[in-house]
Amino acid sequence: MVTWTVATGFAALFWSTVASNSPHQGFDRLRNLDARNNVLPNWRFFAPNPAIHDTHVLYRTRAHDGTVAPWAVALEPSPRAWWNMVVYPGRRNEKAIFDVVDSIVHAILAAPLEVVEKRTPFRLLRGFVARKVRLDAPDGPPPVGFQIAIVRHTGYEDGETEYLMVSKLLPLTGTPSTAAAGARR
Repeated sequence: MVTWTVATGFAALFWSTVASNSPHQGFDRLRNLDARNNVLPNWRFFAPNPAIHDTHVLYRTRAHDGTVAPWAVALEPSPRAWWNMVVYPGRRNEKAIFDVVDSIVHAILAAPLEVVEKRTPFRLLRGFVARKVRLDAPDGPPPVGFQIAIVRHTGYEDGETEYLMVSKLLPLTGTPSTAAAGARR
């Protein structure tokens, strides 16, 4: 009898979780039974507004002699392995940059670029790209500065690349060692 009761309880919890996370909002009344969301987790299997574009962060550098390098991708998606179905710590960096870029894109719609460049999300992106520039710099003098571009594309479908933001030339200040020391604080 105890086994049957426990099994029935777990089955009811399982199906309640599946139903309450369905895209159909009619099942949300199950969630009213769990006012603090302690029993029924709120994991939506499908986003209400799924992403339909790929957003990329590009950068290019300017050397001391004034030459400008071609645009390069600041963050390549990391290759997937079979165990990433269970654990995928590398995804955190990608998700963090995605969230920062999303915040910048929304800010650009509401304010001029000069204002957006003073806000924390842009400063975070600038630091991330500056680190990438320092790490990827060839031997010799480091670049004078760099530019950041946020571009959007439809992915596999044919479509135009839309430049959402192109920054002004940003100075590359500090050496890699001072930048690394500042990142550890």
